[in-house]
Amino acid sequence: MALGIGASGIAGVAFETVAGTYVAPTKYVPILNETLEYKESNIYRRPIRQSAAQIGVVPGDFNVTGTITMEATEDTCLYFTEVSRAVGVKTGSTNFTYTYSPTSVAVPPRTMSITVVRNGVVFGYAGCCASKQTFTVNNNLLQYAVDIVGLSEATQSLPTATWPTSVPYGPGSWTVQFPLATTITDMDTFSFEVDDAGNPNMRLKATRGSAFTSYGERSVQMTAARDFLDATDYNAFKAVTPQHGMVSVVAGANNGIQFDIYNAVKDVYQVPLSGQGDLVRANITYQSTLDSSGNEYQIVYKTQETITPHT
Repeated sequence: MALGIGASGIAGVAFETVAGTYVAPTKYVPILNETLEYKESNIYRRPIRQSAAQIGVVPGDFNVTGTITMEATEDTCLYFTEVSRAVGVKTGSTNFTYTYSPTSVAVPPRTMSITVVRNGVVFGYAGCCASKQTFTVNNNLLQYAVDIVGLSEATQSLPTATWPTSVPYGPGSWTVQFPLATTITDMDTFSFEVDDAGNPNMRLKATRGSAFTSYGERSVQMTAARDFLDATDYNAFKAVTPQHGMVSVVAGANNGIQFDIYNAVKDVYQVPLSGQGDLVRANITYQSTLDSSGNEYQIVYKTQETITPHT
């Protein structure tokens, strides 16, 4: 086989009926990069027997881990949020709205298979769920990164990709509100992160590999940079005043992504002076807390993509 570059790569996903049972891709996802890997925890033997060397290895348990980064589009990010620690509600006909709210389940309610083709070699990862999701602005585009935890890998056949035609969100598509219903236009970068602390679990059984993935304590955080114009927002920080924040991007009436951070408390508020010609700006970190409905965040997709959310 000849040397290859990333340009020939393919990434595709499919929902699983049985967690850990591989399904060939039904949706192909343009990505920026990925670091998925089959990770083994082998046991290296060092008994005392007139040698200071490792004398052998016992094959250990394994799991799948890594991160996929992509341009954020409503019809691709949707698939990964569907296998996160959240429940989706689908409304509409033809033009659908998928609203995802967090839950406190211990294990993923739904899993997916992820197929990656690297230089013509097919890697099939099964039993995958989203452990952490991050929306951010990079190069004036909305980007999405998802940390994956999976159960196993199996060799699969080469798929034929059919690529989506959706485009990412750039300048002119933003609405930012802090607090809710108060539109601000002084923010130029942010990172919104939902981390459910996914963890592979090994058990004594007849086969090697992770038995299941569990979730831990959730943290929801947003960092942002804003122009520092007066002390109003800074005083809210000192008073530990929670705010409901919202960021949305739209492409017409029927396509978009919105995420809300509820009862967000500012726990970092830095207003440094730097160069003489630099604007005075605030670097803020928000931490989410439960609101009266019991939610910490919400993610909403408007799209023509058709899936059936788990219940």
